[in-house]
Amino acid sequence: MGGFKKKELLMCPRDVLIEFYKTVQDIYPNLSQSEIKEIYSAPYQYARSVIEGDEIKEIRMRYFGTFQVYPGKAELVLHQIKKRGITNSIPQEQYDRQVSLLESYIEKLNNEQDYTKK
Repeated sequence: MGGFKKKELLMCPRDVLIEFYKTVQDIYPNLSQSEIKEIYSAPYQYARSVIEGDEIKEIRMRYFGTFQVYPGKAELVLHQIKKRGITNSIPQEQYDRQVSLLESYIEKLNNEQDYTKK
């Protein structure tokens, strides 16, 4: 029986970039494929730098949207990390960093919530 396989619809990042380059090369003839790649990758590099940073914060990307960690999700992840810390299934340095990061974020949200209630 006919049909399609989901795998056939997926493209690897390199192929997506090549297709993107083909669509814009006439509009920007002076830009090389590597320059287009740099422009194309910029929002993702920015998001990665924020995610890997020392504080949890909202990421706003024009035309993509706003991305944030919801308080309930932060509390759930904090609980899970603390459970992993008890069983020593996470390196101490990673445990300390993640607990500190999440506790600071939750405290910040609680302070903001208290401020808006006044």
